[in-house]
Order: sequence, then structure tokens, then C-alpha cells
Amino acid sequence: MSWHEKAEVTNLSIGDIVLSYDINDEKIVEAEIVGKVERLYSDGKETFAISTGDYGITLTIFHILPYYHDGELIIDNSGTIEIGDELIIIDEDELSITREKVISTEKGVTDTQIVYHPKSSNGYYFVNRILLHD
Repeated sequence: MSWHEKAEVTNLSIGDIVLSYDINDEKIVEAEIVGKVERLYSDGKETFAISTGDYGITLTIFHILPYYHDGELIIDNSGTIEIGDELIIIDEDELSITREKVISTEKGVTDTQIVYHPKSSNGYYFVNRILLHD
């Protein structure tokens, strides 16, 4: 995959190269997909719909993501995100990073769904322009 090619997370294969982020150096990097997780979650697992207004994602409680809370980098599960926290967002056209404030969160539950996510060589990848940790 090239830097500008978009792909669904469920279509990624081991060996694909994706846009990622180096948390320590605060820069966009490439990462290789080195594994894939596919799990069936039964009814009743918590989900969180998180939105910045322009960007949004729904994650299970098991998803980890980096975000900023009062200026401090936090890497924790999606259930810890609060309104006002800042997500790390990529503009893949400009190859730049911004922080976008969370304006809403909505709690829900799964309904017997399969959850897919890749494992990357540096532990981070973008979905819907939002940085996630595998």
C-alpha cells in the first residue's frame, strides 16, 4: 500500500505498509502489518462512539488509543476518553498531524459482532484518521 492509498481495516494483510505515528518523536512514519486480530464479541460488551465533530469512531472497551488529557499524553482504553480530551488526527493529504477535541461520547453495547484490527510493527495505526494503538 502506498502512503496515499486508503483501505478498510478488515482488508489489511500481513506485510501491508500503513501510515503510523511515532509517539516519542511525534512524527508520521510507515509501519508494517505484522499480525491480525479477529475476535467474536458476544452481546453486552461496552462500546464508545467518540466524535470530534469532523471525525468519529466507535470502539469496544478493549480498544486502546493515545489521546491528550489536560495536555498530558494518555494511552488507555476507549472508555477513559472524556469530552474535551484531544485525539491525534492525521491529514493524509498534507501528511500532517493535529489534535482535535472530543465533543461527544456515547456509550453502547455490542450485538454479537466480529471485531477486526491489525497489529502493526510499531503498535499504532490510523482508522478514520484517528490514531489507535493495537
